[in-house]
Amino acid sequence: MGLSSLTVAMFALLGTAVLFSAWSLTWGGAEVVSSPGNGPAARARELAASGVARWQAHAVAASSSSAAALRCNSQYVREAAEWEDFATAKPADSLINRQIRHVLERVSNNRSEVMIGIANDVMMCTNPKTCWWGGGNILASFVDVLRRLSVDNYIIIALDDQTGDFCKRAGAPYIRVDLEVPDAQKGSRGANMISTLKYDLLADVMLMGYSVLCVDLDIVFLRNPFDHLHRDADLEGSSDGFSAGWTGGQISSILDRSMGWGGGGLYTQLFTINVGCVFVQANPRSVKLMRRVAASLRAKPAWDQQAFNEILLMPGYAERPTHRASLRVMDHMQWANSKTFFKSERRHFFPGASARAPTPVMVHMNYHPDKHKRMLCVIARYLDGKPSACDDFPGGSEKGT
Repeated sequence: MGLSSLTVAMFALLGTAVLFSAWSLTWGGAEVVSSPGNGPAARARELAASGVARWQAHAVAASSSSAAALRCNSQYVREAAEWEDFATAKPADSLINRQIRHVLERVSNNRSEVMIGIANDVMMCTNPKTCWWGGGNILASFVDVLRRLSVDNYIIIALDDQTGDFCKRAGAPYIRVDLEVPDAQKGSRGANMISTLKYDLLADVMLMGYSVLCVDLDIVFLRNPFDHLHRDADLEGSSDGFSAGWTGGQISSILDRSMGWGGGGLYTQLFTINVGCVFVQANPRSVKLMRRVAASLRAKPAWDQQAFNEILLMPGYAERPTHRASLRVMDHMQWANSKTFFKSERRHFFPGASARAPTPVMVHMNYHPDKHKRMLCVIARYLDGKPSACDDFPGGSEKGT
């Protein structure tokens, strides 16, 4: 390696080290996003500004010897500036955000963490034509379970007056807001239109300094979920996978015999993350991820869960940028979806009277249309002391499955 090449390599390594030091600040919640004065956010600004100055100087010094190094350093400058913007940004000073901040200050736990669910009157089955799961007030069961578990650091985002009135009567923390469905998503399924609303909302809440457990309402929590988080990644998400391999990831192989000696190859398999139960740490990487998902949903019609996973799980490639957010997948036996509970791992959970599996943290009824009936059986089994309450439910949607 010549002197010029060695110099460029040293500059690149130095730039990478400075950028990493800025990005690797602690995920401690409010401090990362919005702390004033001499806290981590102020230190972050110093690091970012220092990094920009260094990379600019390196770019000038290296320009005569390597155009590639100049492009590399320019990328670092842009990333450092972008990180600094997210580290110091404030959420919009809107009526909705002021309302949310007021409730967050009242209900969040001592880690500045909160559970958020979005609901409209469909979740209460007030209109049988839109209540497609066979009847039952899902919102009422969800709120009742949280009360029984003494989980009080949660907020229901009520999208209509009926839902707000119910929450008020039930004593559930709520905010009555009107959120605009992106034009690109209008006309899609009702559940999808509601789900698309949460990404900008989550970003604003994180910029206020709060980490969020974002949940669907067809979940039965059986233990306090905040007692079972690892908090070692930007996101902890439940999986649509129904085995350890599909949930946690596995490497498989192919054999192309037409290639002869070079016909083998490996690839990874990982089921998608279910956005109906995701814990998101308050930090710039998570904010950036949520903003990117929200922007994608404003741009074209899409199922929000697919858009979310394409951005989260797909690596940087060609013109596709990296998102830098780290991921932990929740244990599928603890944070169980309904296919795991009722079918793929049934031998561990059934029959109820002699089940070997410990009580899961939650069961999410995402795989079955008779959602509320299955919610009620899980509640009866684990919270009401009726171990056989779910035994007669089939593994799939129809009898005999």
